[in-house]
Amino acid sequence: MPKKTSIKFPKKIVNHYIASLQKKIKVDGVLLFGSFAWGKPTKHSDIDLVIISPDFVKKKFDNRLDFLTQARDEKACQVAMDVIGYTPKEFAQAEKFSAILTQAKNKGRWIYPLEMNNK
Repeated sequence: MPKKTSIKFPKKIVNHYIASLQKKIKVDGVLLFGSFAWGKPTKHSDIDLVIISPDFVKKKFDNRLDFLTQARDEKACQVAMDVIGYTPKEFAQAEKFSAILTQAKNKGRWIYPLEMNNK
């Protein structure tokens, strides 16, 4: 019988990425969604994150994606990440913006700040 291996969430790398983002923008929250949040990651899974920041207010969506991608340094690039950014207002009105954002909001897991999990 083949040995089942579990895929471990790369917490140190993700925390490093969040810390490096905080040097550049105000980060209100980071929401993990996708296979790692649902507890079913595979060896092909990437890390899916929603970054919530008031600093995105004057940035177009594509510019936010570029910024979040370019903010990944060598350490953060050790794992595949799919990162999207929203303002607090956009996040509060998730259903108006994206089905993915709505699913992340409803089923995701807060990884920063952790106390958001209790809300």
